[in-house]
Amino acid sequence: MVFSSIPFLYYFLPAVLAVYFLTPRKGKNAVLLLASLIFYGWGELRLLPLPRDTLLGQLRRDFPQAQPEDLEAAAQRSGGNLGQAKALMQEGLQLPPQTEGFLQALCQRSPLLLMQTLVPLEKWKRDALGDLLSQWVALTEAALVNRSGLTAVSPGARQLAAVYTSTELHKILSALQKGSLYLQSNVSPGAVCGYLEWELQVPKK
Repeated sequence: MVFSSIPFLYYFLPAVLAVYFLTPRKGKNAVLLLASLIFYGWGELRLLPLPRDTLLGQLRRDFPQAQPEDLEAAAQRSGGNLGQAKALMQEGLQLPPQTEGFLQALCQRSPLLLMQTLVPLEKWKRDALGDLLSQWVALTEAALVNRSGLTAVSPGARQLAAVYTSTELHKILSALQKGSLYLQSNVSPGAVCGYLEWELQVPKK
């Protein structure tokens, strides 16, 4: 409800004025306070957090293929906001094949798989590679969040967190951030991919 809306002008305002003028002098401030709370609360009701069971039920209907732990993590991370929970779920479920290859290479600690993922990217345009690296950075950050004790929504982030220590994840994150910075500094995609091939080779345990 806004000041120029029909409900405000024809229903809410006349009702508040009538109650205000009929209320004794001592209660007028209380009427105005209550009317203000109702007015502002009316507009912000959609931002109130949903009960956990309601939120989880809606997420199950919207994402029937999702794992229960993904739904739980999205509900927890969203603070009860359905829109944010859906965005977190979509972020975690929609991974391009290059990111799948990146995850597989890192989780297996395989330099060969890493090279097979990165070599085709050497021919990508700088902007497209930058977007992909941003996704890899977000994935690694989510894995670090998972290592800190807060469940990540992305299954890929949870896989990384299970395989790597926090120190190793910081090393991977630093390499990806430097690669993104090099791209912005006009370094060629081929050189950035070569740098990442070298820097992301975390030794097997």
